Amino acid sequence: MKKLYIITLLATILPAGFAMAQVSYYLSINFEDTSTVKHVIIDTANHNNIWQIGRPAKTVFTNAYSAPNAIVTDTVLPYPVTNHSSFIITIKDPQWFQGSPSWLDFYHKYNTDTGKDGGYIEVSYDGGNKWRNIINDTIMSSCPFHPSYDTVPSYFNFYLKTDTISGGIPAFTGNSSGWTETSIIWQFCLGVKSWPPDSVMFRFNFVSDSIQTNKDGWMIDNITFYSDECGGIKHISTADYFKTHVFPNPATDKIEVSNELSPIISIEFFNLIGESIYSKPNIVNRTPITINIADFPSGVYIIQVKTAEGLNVEKFIKE
Repeated sequence: MKKLYIITLLATILPAGFAMAQVSYYLSINFEDTSTVKHVIIDTANHNNIWQIGRPAKTVFTNAYSAPNAIVTDTVLPYPVTNHSSFIITIKDPQWFQGSPSWLDFYHKYNTDTGKDGGYIEVSYDGGNKWRNIINDTIMSSCPFHPSYDTVPSYFNFYLKTDTISGGIPAFTGNSSGWTETSIIWQFCLGVKSWPPDSVMFRFNFVSDSIQTNKDGWMIDNITFYSDECGGIKHISTADYFKTHVFPNPATDKIEVSNELSPIISIEFFNLIGESIYSKPNIVNRTPITINIADFPSGVYIIQVKTAEGLNVEKFIKE
């Protein structure tokens, strides 16, 4: 499902008739390939750092998402009390953060003391001198869909500002109830003043309080960074991997949503601050599905299409 989810996003439409041409940057870390694992720097100066890369063998964390390895807050033991552990991934290629959109996507499980212990992600644009929790990041606030908004689209599965742990830190906390895919997007960032920076750094933190609960902690797998290259083409590629189609795009009154390879189960529309504005559930159909958009305000919308094969995300413009 992950590859389908990523590739379908290449059909994203930009304003003024622009479209995505191709992937300009792609890095996927599955913790098996040593050539990509080298991008993950565990803070070994902290002798209490519990992040480990390996095969999980814990009470809840029994398997990696893509076997055999993942990065885990200890591959065998429950996480200890009063711990703060981290690892950093640095993106130095300007093709990632100069593209539109630019994505961070990963699969993870978390099993922690709710509201007390958990994991959060920080970002730095100045080589690590200043870090900010991504949910509070204002550097990229001019880019729609960035998680600095109070409401994050549900299909991104990111924590909100109100999901806090000890110290009032927004974080993933509690029990994920299985593997969850989480995504963060920096959208329409071309042309931002003083951009791009020299590098973008991501720090994954895990924090626990002084009460031992013998829980497993946080496990992450298949961390992927990718970005599209913007170009002056006016048509979307019709390559086979664009499985979900929205036509016409832009549109004024009606659109047709179709998928040639897999039955459509449901369709849901979101605006650019993540609010669900329309849903059509309980569909099982291969033929084009016509949706009246005449009453939608003009603007850019995200369409989440669930098929028998997986989840697709497309964008369209209402003129």
